[in-house]
Amino acid sequence: GSGSDDILDVIMRLSVADSCIVCPPTFGMYKFLGALTKIKIIEVARKPNFEVDIPAVVKAVRDNKCKLVMLPSPNNPTGTLLPNDDIRTLCAEDALVVIDEAYADFAGVSADAL
Repeated sequence: GSGSDDILDVIMRLSVADSCIVCPPTFGMYKFLGALTKIKIIEVARKPNFEVDIPAVVKAVRDNKCKLVMLPSPNNPTGTLLPNDDIRTLCAEDALVVIDEAYADFAGVSADAL
C-alpha cells in the first residue's frame, strides 16, 4: 500500500473475518474500513487508564468467534502502548491480530521482536 491506511484496507479486504475487534478510543479508520468492507466492528472498552483490557478482548474473541483484532501501539489518540506480553496473549487466540505500529518510531518500542 501507499500508506498505513491502504495496508489496513488490504488486510480487512483479504481477511475471512465477519467481525473485527477494536478498543476505543482508537484510530477511526478501523471503524470506517469495517463499514466499507461490511465487517462488523465489535468495540471492547479500554480500562480507565486507556490500556487495552486484554481479558475482555480475549473474551470478545471467543464469545463472538471473531477472526480479526486491530490494535494500534502506540494507540491513536491516547499514546498508550501495548506490551509484547499482551500481544503474545492475544496471538494465542484463533484470530488474526494486527498490531498497527504507524507511530512506533515515536514510542521507541516495537513488537518487531515477536
